[in-house]
Amino acid sequence: NLHMALKLMNYPGKQSCVIWSKRIAFLVSMFISRPGKHTIVLAVITLCLIGITYLHIPLDRDIFSSHNDVSLKITDRHGIVLREMLSAEGGRSTWLSYDEIPETVIQAVLSAEDKRFFSHGGVDWLAFGRAMIQNLAARRIVSGASTITQQVIKNRFGLPRTVLGKVREMVLAIRLEHTLSKQKIFEQYINRVEFSNLAFGIEAAANVYFRKPASHLSLAESVFLAGLIQAPSRLNPYRDLDHAKQG
Repeated sequence: NLHMALKLMNYPGKQSCVIWSKRIAFLVSMFISRPGKHTIVLAVITLCLIGITYLHIPLDRDIFSSHNDVSLKITDRHGIVLREMLSAEGGRSTWLSYDEIPETVIQAVLSAEDKRFFSHGGVDWLAFGRAMIQNLAARRIVSGASTITQQVIKNRFGLPRTVLGKVREMVLAIRLEHTLSKQKIFEQYINRVEFSNLAFGIEAAANVYFRKPASHLSLAESVFLAGLIQAPSRLNPYRDLDHAKQG
């Protein structure tokens, strides 16, 4: 029994899932007991409700564990880093909690990557519609309109750049919004995003490019780093600083 199974689980959005599962169970009982002209309508409604329920089921939180994404630092007794061993992802990374991320960084990244992050439910449908119009006009993909939530999904699941991959990315992004808070999703993003030169996450990027912790970044430095996210390899400051500044 779907709604009985969901009752045994404890996660954000559980109450909503249980309610929808009860509605599905009711429609399925009608589907079985009243075959005839209404069968197709009931079947369609039931499938729609199953889809809605699926969107409310959260993802496995272990997928978003930071255990393997932090590089190991060897320091002397004064705290000076002597050597840094790359993380399992193959880069430099130091995890920051949301409260440790400077407000200037948050605002710079949101402005560059996802202005409506705190108001959408994982997919920015307005941006998605605009991107579809641009892609159709150009007859090629020129804009993906991925939200920060979608980019976290892309990072953790490695989905293919296909239409089916995009659909799955959007579905999983909606489910992620029922798994983690907005602050935790942003924390996942800003600690995993690539800044080129083996720097993953804002703390590593601040140290690589400015030799300082993220907490000491100025507004201009925060904007500069936020600009690298769009194309870290193409905007690599060590290759072309002027181009990186323009980005």
